[in-house]
Amino acid sequence: MKNISHRLFRLLHLWTEDVEQIGTVVGVMFFLLLFQSNITRLDLNRRHVPLLKAFSLLIVALFHFLHTILEPQLLKVAMQSMTTRMVFNQNDENQHEDEENKDENRNNSSLSSLYSSSILRSYHHRHVYTCLSILFLVILYIIILWRLTTFSTWLLAVTAFSLELIVRLLASLAQYTLYVLDAHNRLSNVESFDEYIFWIKAITSCFEFILGVFLLFNGFYILCFESRGALRAFMLAIHAYLNIIKNLRRGLQIFRNRKSAWDNVNQLPLATTEQIEEYNDICSICHNTLTSGVACITPCSHIFHQKCLQKAFYANQNCALCSRPIILERNQHRE
Repeated sequence: MKNISHRLFRLLHLWTEDVEQIGTVVGVMFFLLLFQSNITRLDLNRRHVPLLKAFSLLIVALFHFLHTILEPQLLKVAMQSMTTRMVFNQNDENQHEDEENKDENRNNSSLSSLYSSSILRSYHHRHVYTCLSILFLVILYIIILWRLTTFSTWLLAVTAFSLELIVRLLASLAQYTLYVLDAHNRLSNVESFDEYIFWIKAITSCFEFILGVFLLFNGFYILCFESRGALRAFMLAIHAYLNIIKNLRRGLQIFRNRKSAWDNVNQLPLATTEQIEEYNDICSICHNTLTSGVACITPCSHIFHQKCLQKAFYANQNCALCSRPIILERNQHRE
């Protein structure tokens, strides 16, 4: 398993320092799975059953680990394509202004653009094809298990574990698609780009929470009626704390912070067309043009987009230009 994992990650150019420890991690997981199944108490002719069950769980766990390494690389390449396209768009604008060296700059830009886009396209295809291949293999794996094995709590656990991976893969591909569409100016509502990303992550977290609760009840049923043991009870307690309680607290905190930031932004007055023309500047957060109806004015007379100010409020509630507390200024202004 270790050699296969090393060759796979090197082939996909996803080798990191964490991958070097995969042999130890797989060995510990395999030992814990066999130990909690009480394999030593079984007859010799029945020990192959828990071995196969543990190995099947390790396969899904390996796919989970592969996705954990692959997802940031996929999104990184997608964001690099956005940056590259912005740079070449800016170069195209400069070429129109420069009349004398227009032909020469156009040729150099087209060559560099072709070279850079070919590199990005190769990485795009490699990572996207890897995600799609994992998605296909996991779905095929679940279908084969349901056809070859009988219904059991173990089959439900493997299915839930695999469904969690499928949801994560679909979320990664959805985020990648949004980045690519935004890079090619294909989004109908560019200002809602961050909203789309947030809702993708929120829906994914909800599915993971539901599957985590299902795995907890499934494991509790196994503990009570199929295979008792202190190790299984301890593993269930760790799962309940790390995958359910902590995720629930983090999700509620993110929701409260987002709601608080949106409420604070909505309390600020919208900037009129006259105020924007008099301000004669861009949004200091996103560096885009200010338009009436979506821009608000702070008590310190600075104007920002509502969406940009909402994102800034996640970190602090101070003005991005003068660092004055916006909420405090607003309350003092009312008094």
